[in-house]
Amino acid sequence: MVTARIDSFSGSWYSDEEEALSQEITQYLEKTKPVIQNYVGKKVKAVVAPHAGFRYSAPTAAHGYGCIRNASNFDSITTVFVLGPCHRVYLDDQCALSKCDQCNTPLGALKVNQKIQNELLKLHPDTFFLFKDKKNEEDEHSLELQFPFISYLFKGRLNQIQIVPIMVGSLSKETLQQVGKALSNYMDDESSLFVISSDFCHWGKRFSYQFVVNKDVPLHKSIEQLDMMAVELITKSSKQPDEFYSYMKKYKNTICGKHPILIMLYALQNSNNWKDDHDMVFLKYSQSNAAKSMDDSSVSYVSIALMK
Repeated sequence: MVTARIDSFSGSWYSDEEEALSQEITQYLEKTKPVIQNYVGKKVKAVVAPHAGFRYSAPTAAHGYGCIRNASNFDSITTVFVLGPCHRVYLDDQCALSKCDQCNTPLGALKVNQKIQNELLKLHPDTFFLFKDKKNEEDEHSLELQFPFISYLFKGRLNQIQIVPIMVGSLSKETLQQVGKALSNYMDDESSLFVISSDFCHWGKRFSYQFVVNKDVPLHKSIEQLDMMAVELITKSSKQPDEFYSYMKKYKNTICGKHPILIMLYALQNSNNWKDDHDMVFLKYSQSNAAKSMDDSSVSYVSIALMK
């Protein structure tokens, strides 16, 4: 019997109607053309994409997926690693793999790559990787919000595509480095793609974070400056992930996917094919709300692509 992860957030965070969802994603991708036209034909290995409700984050997320769709290596991709933070369950220095055979979406089911999951478990038994309850998977939105885009992109050959969903817990620096190293061999595999699910600054009282980096500009611009400091370290210092790690320690910016991002950077650092030959490209930035006072709140969204 096939064990399926239900699409828990369809019908609320995004449409549960196949045609409506497909049309929505089509429109988002169309609007990215002025930005991504400069990167058509590049080889894409990874994207950073946000994971809020589609009305907020999908226009930004679409930029990375547009690059994937137009990549020179698109037809060779068969395995998509999807790394996202845990919002509902605490994982102490560990990452959770999927207990399911497939992850359902309104656009078709995505098969889980059991072979790679078993390889990771065999290499690192009961240390970095483990399984959590199926309900823990279904309660986590950071992974699910990427699945409709993946199903849409590969709709012509879904039977050839498998995913490796990884819920990333609260990891020590040493574990981040070791998990990154464990995934670096897959980064070197021509058939693999990485989707790193992360929102950026969660600002406001309700997030217990109201840091102001620059009091001389409007509040939403100060938040943007704080986020762009992180973006610059991820992109321009991609060969030195410790710099982004230090930034997070210093500013404590509420980037929920900081650990998945760091895993990507440490995997890149250990890669044979990508370490010294890549561009980490900033594509798009947006906010859910332009905060003007200390009573306001907002969440930031960023799209980044690793390509060459």
